[in-house]
Amino acid sequence: MKLFLLTLSLIVAISSIFFNRESIRETLLNQLHVFTANSSGTIPSSRSIHLPRFISPSFFASKTANMTTPRPIQKVFLAREQAEGAGARVRRSIGTENLKNFSPFLMLDHFSIKPGAGFPDHPHRGQETITYLLQGGVDHEDFAGNAGTIEAGDLQFMTAGKGIMHAEMPRQNPDGSANVGMQLWVDLPEKLKKCEPRYRDLRAKEIPKIDIDDGKVHVKVISGKSHGVDSVQELAYTPVWIFDIEIKPGGKIEQEVPVGWNAFAYTLSGKTLFGSGEGKRKVEEYFNVVFKQEGHVVNAEVEGSAKESARFSKYLLSLYLLLSLVLFAHFLMRLDRSTLCNLPLLSRPKHNSISFRKTGGHLSGCLLQKNVVRILKGAKILVAGQPLDQKVVQYGPFVLNSEEEVYQAMMDFQTKTNGFERARGWRSEIGKTMVG
Repeated sequence: MKLFLLTLSLIVAISSIFFNRESIRETLLNQLHVFTANSSGTIPSSRSIHLPRFISPSFFASKTANMTTPRPIQKVFLAREQAEGAGARVRRSIGTENLKNFSPFLMLDHFSIKPGAGFPDHPHRGQETITYLLQGGVDHEDFAGNAGTIEAGDLQFMTAGKGIMHAEMPRQNPDGSANVGMQLWVDLPEKLKKCEPRYRDLRAKEIPKIDIDDGKVHVKVISGKSHGVDSVQELAYTPVWIFDIEIKPGGKIEQEVPVGWNAFAYTLSGKTLFGSGEGKRKVEEYFNVVFKQEGHVVNAEVEGSAKESARFSKYLLSLYLLLSLVLFAHFLMRLDRSTLCNLPLLSRPKHNSISFRKTGGHLSGCLLQKNVVRILKGAKILVAGQPLDQKVVQYGPFVLNSEEEVYQAMMDFQTKTNGFERARGWRSEIGKTMVG
């Protein structure tokens, strides 16, 4: 019995440390109670066996969690599709009735631009735009002679400042597919509203990456800090952290965000669990998750797949077989030699071979079933930014601090003055195909 208890304790310890599954412990305890039953079939309380709860990774996780506070979810809403530009389609979340002026964020578009559509010549004043391309390529050109292309995985940071006029047009993909990406508008501090316009490109190869949770979570640290990786770059005047996070089934992440900053997550694909405890919510793709300012970390995870569940079942079956083997060995050790010799033996087969009869596409007596599992990768964009304590007045592409300033911006653009001088007579090359 001592050998049995020692083996069982070892199995439970390994299960609890590496798999952290309470169900394993309960199942093995139930089996143990069966084997310790007396001859009448009952289990005396004096013989009930209590196994210690072994330390598992969740123990250390709980201690670490106590040092940080998860951010509660403030609201979750769908980014509805709408027309924008010239033939383009966008899913806008920030900048709608659901969420306006979430300082410093002004607008968030998840865009899809098919060939023949785009954003021809148009002005900006008073904000910064951050464009993150996920698929395809987009050309850009402005009235100062700046031109270039961002490809999938690249980002472009544009500061409109006192005024800029530019065009953003998609590349024609060989397969005719759409160009997909995200564009975020970020407010400028009042003192920088009249700064000179500028561009900064961040290429995909320049973005540091990290894998955590045994490779189940992949993080592109576009700007900010994540699990020991720093990517604090001067890309925007307003401090902003941006992470592109991909979570595989069974993976989870606890991402730190600066205290007091506003933070949100946009789900690009799959279903994701955000939050912690009773406040945890499952979020579908194309939804925006807005977090409250209180707290230090954002929690996200993707539930395990059916394939993982099947693997766990096989593991549990292996443990059961091992336990049965130990019990059988224990049974043999308790028998005396004479009793052992009197046990009936199976007849020896005539041939030293094993044959299976194949019927109907499966082995008789054992149905072979192949599970087809569709695994959705949980991809999302997590963004946090430092709020600006200032009034926001926006009219289209002009973002200022008063109604008078917005009116002045409209007049300056019409008269091509006060920052828009270079727009006089200018037409972009990439936008000419869409301008009559």
